[in-house]
Amino acid sequence: MFHQQVVFGSPGGAMWRFEVAAGILLVGAGVLIAFYPQILVALIAATFILCGLSLIGAGWRMRRSAPPRNATEYEVIDV
Repeated sequence: MFHQQVVFGSPGGAMWRFEVAAGILLVGAGVLIAFYPQILVALIAATFILCGLSLIGAGWRMRRSAPPRNATEYEVIDV
């Protein structure tokens, strides 16, 4: 008759293992970056490269999905 609801992050749920593992991973990454700052530079550079490639791909897909326009159509911007 009673229904037990498990909420994200609740003590009875299974997410505590993920939270502990993520915490340990982040602490380890922090220690590594403290001793080897070049790791931080590499992580930031990799993030910028991946974000740039993602934006290029998204723009390319958006361009390809747009309907073709006639040569006589012009966009008029009235200022």
